[in-house]
Order: sequence, then C-alpha cells, then structure tokens
Amino acid sequence: MAVVIRSKDAGINRLTFDIVFNSAADYELALRSNVFHKAHVAELLQLAPERVVGSFFVDTCNAIKITIDRPNISASPDERDVFGAQQQSRIEALVIPVHANCPARASTL
Repeated sequence: MAVVIRSKDAGINRLTFDIVFNSAADYELALRSNVFHKAHVAELLQLAPERVVGSFFVDTCNAIKITIDRPNISASPDERDVFGAQQQSRIEALVIPVHANCPARASTL
C-alpha cells in the first residue's frame, strides 16, 4: 500500500516516520483502519503512549507522519542511530486491515 516508509531525525530528541501511500484509495483505507491512532502507534513501537507526539495526516500527498520522542537523545553514548534513519522496521511490518465497504450478509443455506 505504501511507496515510501522511512524514519528520520526530527531534532535531538524526536524521530519522525513518513508513510507515503501509492494512491488516494490506499491512503483512505489506511486512515479508516485506525491503526495510526496514538495508542496503537505506541503499542506498535513499544513505547509509552505519552512518548507518541502525534500522527499527522497529509491529504495533499497521501501521507501519514508519526512523531515520537526519541528513546535516546541524538549523539548520546547509548544512541545507535544518530540520524534516526533505521527505525522504521516495525512500521514496514505493519498490516493494515482492509474491510469491505458493504456489510456482511447471512448465509442463505
């Protein structure tokens, strides 16, 4: 569904994730799934909910941006990814549920 999934540095104490979808239809499906809700993002990234700054929706380019507080301050001795460019693997593995636009029908058997 996405053509770009990346993470990057957003200052010394924040990371941002960009998810750019292939089409407006895929973007709308992702939005309707509610998987980018703050609580779900926190669970996905294994963070406390208060560490998720927010999920931001950019309709003009079919993109979702997620910003979090960094686990470690950039360039600190325990930071392994100063540029924040290798943090998106959990988002890459995310499965977005796609539900039919019509209600389920009872079997006629």
